[in-house]
Amino acid sequence: MKSKKFVKGTWHQPGTDINIPRGLAWTDAFLMKVSKLTGKPIPESPTKERGRLVDMMTDTAMPGCTARSSPSTAMPISCWG
Repeated sequence: MKSKKFVKGTWHQPGTDINIPRGLAWTDAFLMKVSKLTGKPIPESPTKERGRLVDMMTDTAMPGCTARSSPSTAMPISCWG
């Protein structure tokens, strides 16, 4: 957390504890924190992309899916980290 220490010590600004935006949950948390800090809503484009990813994860998690469209295809893209 060198960056957080630098921001607090040099610029006397509060640092926030947040994970890097990697994976669906951490990206959601990151976008919500940025929205809260700036007072601005989350833009439409990340919201649409999130919807597409959730749709893809739902579609590939169906029982009886082929090896080409298995959950193991979507999960590394969305949950690694």
